[in-house]
Amino acid sequence: MSHKPAGWVILLLASIVATTPLAIDMYLPAMPLMAQQLDTTIGMVQQSLSIFLAFFGVSMLICGPLADSLGRRPLAIFGLTGFVLASIALSLVSSIEWFLAWRAVQALCGAAATVVVPGIVRHIYQEHTAKGMSYVSMIMMLAPLLAPAIGSGILWLANWQMIFVALASYALLILLLSWRYLPETKTVSPQTAKPSFLSGYKVVFSNASARPDIATSMFASFSFFCFLTAVPFVYIKFFGVNEQQFSVLFGVNVAMLMLAN
Repeated sequence: MSHKPAGWVILLLASIVATTPLAIDMYLPAMPLMAQQLDTTIGMVQQSLSIFLAFFGVSMLICGPLADSLGRRPLAIFGLTGFVLASIALSLVSSIEWFLAWRAVQALCGAAATVVVPGIVRHIYQEHTAKGMSYVSMIMMLAPLLAPAIGSGILWLANWQMIFVALASYALLILLLSWRYLPETKTVSPQTAKPSFLSGYKVVFSNASARPDIATSMFASFSFFCFLTAVPFVYIKFFGVNEQQFSVLFGVNVAMLMLAN
């Protein structure tokens, strides 16, 4: 693949990965308003973030090995399609129970699309995979920085439901581009894939030197997502800032996290 097409594909892959931080961060400024309009507590709305992360993690564990046997392109198309439909459904719910249920579906589908990205990057960049992944990371890090500001802007112009309409529109655009430009990569035959479905996890976790790194990454992510869950309540409810001020403060938090990394 030539350098120019590979560059376009890397941009597309970063856009696929960006669906996750957008889905996580765009509705953070709207949480107090959502709790009021869905006739529930902000704690229940915050549970939607925990549910999203839990189902996202489970889906990645399952879909990662499946991508090798079913194909990465079909799984990405399936995941993006489900993400679009779930986002539309989230804009139409009238109860917190349905909101939580559709957030789980959105996470399952979003992970199915996201998990294929490293494999496609490896296919494109071969021995320079780390370089390719660094490009993806640099591009998609803009998403958590901009997402709360986008969500606040939508709230200023419309209502919280439009945040999920915007998510659906973004995912639909990425779906159409993926249908046209996303390449297929080599798949593993079913005979080979079945006995090795969990072999990759076994290899990693049996490596004693890798365990401290895995634990460090896990607890760092745990701390950050605890912060994500609590930050709307702390900034908006406790300190009384408005949605626009929240987006600025959250942007500073993300910028400092990027600097620390």
